[in-house]
Order: sequence, then structure tokens, then C-alpha cells
Amino acid sequence: MIVIAAWKNEHSGIGHYSRAKKYYHFLKKKKNIIKFIIFKNLNELYLKLKKINGRIILLDTYIFSQKIEKNLRKKFKKVIIINDYQFNIPKDFYCLDTFKFNLKNFHKKNYFGTQYLPRVFNQNLLKRKKSMSNLILIILNKRFQNFYIKINKIISNRKSFISNKKLVVNLTNKRIIKRFNYEDNWFFLKFLDQEKLLHIAKNSAIVISPGGQTMMNLVENNNFINVYQTSKNQDYYIKTLKKKNYINKINFKNFLLKQNKNSRYISNFKNNKLLEIF
Repeated sequence: MIVIAAWKNEHSGIGHYSRAKKYYHFLKKKKNIIKFIIFKNLNELYLKLKKINGRIILLDTYIFSQKIEKNLRKKFKKVIIINDYQFNIPKDFYCLDTFKFNLKNFHKKNYFGTQYLPRVFNQNLLKRKKSMSNLILIILNKRFQNFYIKINKIISNRKSFISNKKLVVNLTNKRIIKRFNYEDNWFFLKFLDQEKLLHIAKNSAIVISPGGQTMMNLVENNNFINVYQTSKNQDYYIKTLKKKNYINKINFKNFLLKQNKNSRYISNFKNNKLLEIF
């Protein structure tokens, strides 16, 4: 059996969960015997793993411990970890990172690159985007809602954006909601599932997104997006993508938004190697 385990609590948000869930659905379609678990802390992970016997585990987490390391080594023949550089992965475990420009060869056993993305690609991603709507898609981080105040202030004061429709996703802070009065071209959703979000993003003139897994999901679907950084662990990915011209990093002092386009971040679908690692 293959086990997929994802960290999910009020601190981690749904980034790890949604990323790990993609691997689960991909492997399930291939008729593997697979189990998906979530954990809010390492003690819960330890207790859940005690009840499971598996051959391979894929663990998506920022947190780790020697106790978990020993337990993983004891119970599984192969351990694969996604951790976005938050801790040193033991040398006998495997590191998985689908980042296209990953050059950090810090681990002997690794799977790096977009060929390990958990999805079935199709040529629609490569097609040039048709005439865009005038929609500005604004995606908020659920923990850092105050970024919306900055975004709203700048967009509302720019004449070039007045005629645009604005869709805001994840605005949940009641204090911020009460603070603003909106015209008819502002729309708000507390939640939007990933498939619908990607569909809307693909047809949006401008996309504003936090860094992290939300950013990577949009980039991996060939969107060119405007990114605001919410934590230090996003620094490596944001800097690299900006340098390679796959995103625009927002500077709130010198605010500039760039149009969405087909970035061609993913341009080759022939060499998917994901199944090989399981």
C-alpha cells in the first residue's frame, strides 16, 4: 500500500493538503492501493502511522522530528518527503520537488523537476490564451488578510482599473469586510476549489496571488501572475521565478501589475516520470 500524508492545521493552511491530494488522486486513478491521511501535529501523525502498514509513504510537511524519522524508517521500505527546505531530509529518504529550476542538489536521493507533477497534462495548456475578460482575480492568504487593504487601496485609486471587474477569493476577515464599501464591479468568495480557481485564472486579464503553493499551482498551469510574498520560506521560489520572468513580484511602493499570458512554464508533457518513483 502507498500512503500519502499531509500536514494541515491553522498554521499550514491548505497548501500541503491540496498538493498531497493531487498525488492521491493521480495514483488512485492508476488503480494503486492507496491511503490518504492528514495530521495537525507530529503526535497525531505518529499515532496514525502506528495503525498503518505500507510499502511507500509520501509525506508533505514543514515539520519533522527524530521520533517520526525512526518510525518512518521502521514501517516503510521507501520514504519520499516534500518539505520546501524547512528541514534536512535524512540521507536514506527521498526528496521530491517539482520546481522546474531546482538546482539545490543537497540530497543524494531526489526527484526534481516538472516531470514528477501529479497530473495528466494536455495540450490545452500550451494554447495561446484567447481574448481575455477584463477580470482582475485577487487571491488572498487566509492568514495574512491585511494584504487586501494594500491591494484594494492601490487598485481603487488607479483610473486604468476602474472598468475592470474584481473577484476576491478568501476574504474572510469580518473587520476588513466592514471597512470597505464596494461598487457593483467587486465580487467576493470565501472559498473556491482548485479546478474552478484555475479555470477563472486562465481567463483573467490580471491575477494577483500570494506566494507558496497557490502561486506554484497557477504557474504550473502556465499563468503569468502577480505575486506578493507572505513568508520567508517562499523567497527561493519567488526570486527564481521572477528572475526567469515567470511571475511579477508586487512592489507595493512602486505598484505595477502585469497582464496574464501563457507563460509556457510547462511545455513538454511527454516525459512524465511520476509513476516510476512509486
